[in-house]
Amino acid sequence: MVNNSFQLHSVAAELVKKACVFIVRVDMPIETLQLILRLLSHRKIVIESLQMHAEGGGEATLILHCQVERDRIKYSQQILRKTQGVIGVEVLESKGSHTAGVF
Repeated sequence: MVNNSFQLHSVAAELVKKACVFIVRVDMPIETLQLILRLLSHRKIVIESLQMHAEGGGEATLILHCQVERDRIKYSQQILRKTQGVIGVEVLESKGSHTAGVF
């Protein structure tokens, strides 16, 4: 019974999550990536994929495809902006309720 309850909770949680992409410009990419991954893990934000594009001058762009509860997307963006080493954050949200990849 416990396992079924956990599965039902997981399904319900997935229904309220929305696919979004955080595009994060960072300085000190490795250190900043570590901070961001800890932050998102602590906030229970699911990262579906991550890409890092290095740029000159020790900067990089991180592209994080995530599943986030709808009411936490803007707050997550604000917290990412305040993270040490983050230069800027943009968010792309999916148009559908649970349609990853449609932006």
